[in-house]
Amino acid sequence: MMAKKERLLTRLVNELQAEKIVVTGSFALYKLGVTEIKPKDLDIILIKPYESTKDLIKIWNNINKSNIRVSNYPSKVGLQYIVNIDGIEVDFFFTDTPIDSIKVDGVNYKKPYDIFKAKKKIGRIKDWGQLKRIANSIFSQKELDDCLNKVV
Repeated sequence: MMAKKERLLTRLVNELQAEKIVVTGSFALYKLGVTEIKPKDLDIILIKPYESTKDLIKIWNNINKSNIRVSNYPSKVGLQYIVNIDGIEVDFFFTDTPIDSIKVDGVNYKKPYDIFKAKKKIGRIKDWGQLKRIANSIFSQKELDDCLNKVV
């Protein structure tokens, strides 16, 4: 399934037009090697998307409306559409704000620390859980406590 997501991502990066396209969320964290948890969807930020791109995504949204979950993002995060393309859920975010990114194999990925900050700010339980799992993969609570007790 990851190969299918990567093929779709390549297609979207090549077809969609915007000032910049940045992949964020769990897919970016997985692709950048921060987590081994395989993502369920793609989260794509379009910075200043062209009108033709907005129209295309709107068409995809209208075609697949019955297959898509309701968003649980706060309205302030810029989520425009949740679209099912070839069986893969894609969350499209629009913004005019520049975003720092890391380019890997021709694709821009949001920096992991910025993804962590965004997940924390959004405040969904699933995001906090993912952040906790990532932290635990680095060190357990006991290891942290032991280290801090040695220092103090």
